[in-house]
Amino acid sequence: MYDLEEIAPGLCAYAATITFKADEPLKTALWRQQSQELFNYLAKAIKETPQTVIGHIKGYLNLKEQGYYYFSNVGKPPTFVTGEGEGETETAQLDINVLVFNLPQEEISVLLKQGLLKHFSGVSFQVEEEREE
Repeated sequence: MYDLEEIAPGLCAYAATITFKADEPLKTALWRQQSQELFNYLAKAIKETPQTVIGHIKGYLNLKEQGYYYFSNVGKPPTFVTGEGEGETETAQLDINVLVFNLPQEEISVLLKQGLLKHFSGVSFQVEEEREE
């Protein structure tokens, strides 16, 4: 098996699952909007970091019975969104994957948490990161 650094020098693969809990049910359209704004924020913040190149930022927002959305960004807003949602829900789960050159996982983690605080105010969340060994 190959080492990631050996195949693609400078490439960082970051993955996390974010579990959300709102104080009251939110419309699926609001979950979609907040998530899209998070992806736009990440793309902009990463691009503004010197010498970084975005490969792909993608995610899946699971709203259980209320629907789902897929998000995709390859380095510039707006983030492409597909999927469908209907109704309201208090809980959601977002799986996010980031492939970027020249930006360590720790910095991606910081940017993600800043974006979550900015775009999901009033919603509690827990981030579970998958760390590359």
